Amino acid sequence: KVSEVEVEGGVRGEYSFDASYVSPMVIRTGDRATTYILPVQAKELVNMEGIEDGTLFSQNVRQSLGNTKVNKALKKSVEDQSEHENFTLYHNGINILCENATLENDSLRIRNYVVVNGAQSISTFKKSSANLSENLRVIAKIIQIEDTAISRKITINSNNQNAIKPRDLKSTNEVQVRLREEFSRIEKGKYELEIKRGQEQKEGTILITNEEAGKL
Repeated sequence: KVSEVEVEGGVRGEYSFDASYVSPMVIRTGDRATTYILPVQAKELVNMEGIEDGTLFSQNVRQSLGNTKVNKALKKSVEDQSEHENFTLYHNGINILCENATLENDSLRIRNYVVVNGAQSISTFKKSSANLSENLRVIAKIIQIEDTAISRKITINSNNQNAIKPRDLKSTNEVQVRLREEFSRIEKGKYELEIKRGQEQKEGTILITNEEAGKL
């Protein structure tokens, strides 16, 4: 099988999380998936590859949405270190899909992975790295999976902190990706098609959302 991670990008390589704080809960769903649930430090999350260029979130239906009410509250909690030990009480957690996960010697090692829910949180942590402490942890659900249909359901159902619009569900559709590429060829890259809310805009370009493009 070809996993959703392979089809839609993500980070190619390995990363390890410290599992010594508490033993992860391990849930096996037949032969389809193995899920590891554990609290991970925000300091670990910000060291993952692919945050700056967005590859870590390439399967996420949207990226960081900026100054929404939810994101403002998240940033405020991160900046207040007295709140860090309570963070897992407020936060819904993050979901990471991977091709392989191995738990041994108090370490959970994952290979070829993508964050399908948590782009907003991880991006906020990255921007507020100076405020992170050892007590700031987030519940992570790390899922080793190859079933593309279930991967897609996980992506859709786990993105609920900011409301999903119908356009978000098509943001990784091959037609949208193709259209974005075609837009980049117009007038030497003058225009950029936004297919994901919150996607980084290239400097000097005119951004047109796919909603606007559809109306035009």
